[in-house]
Amino acid sequence: MLRHHKWRLLSVIPLVILVIGPTTIGVITSGLIALTFATADKSINCWHSMILGCSQTAFIVLFSFIRILATL
Repeated sequence: MLRHHKWRLLSVIPLVILVIGPTTIGVITSGLIALTFATADKSINCWHSMILGCSQTAFIVLFSFIRILATL
């Protein structure tokens, strides 16, 4: 009887939000960067892509931390 509670669905929803939000933002910003380079007919090497990806990740972590601090 105790195994079939509705709270299990509610415990999964925040985890889904934590994955979908940053993934969507990362895909959109990566697509915009790729579109900018493709429109300018510029080539991009692996190291440049790595630096851009790491900086995107750092900004997402920084802004997430700032949003948590604002609620305290």
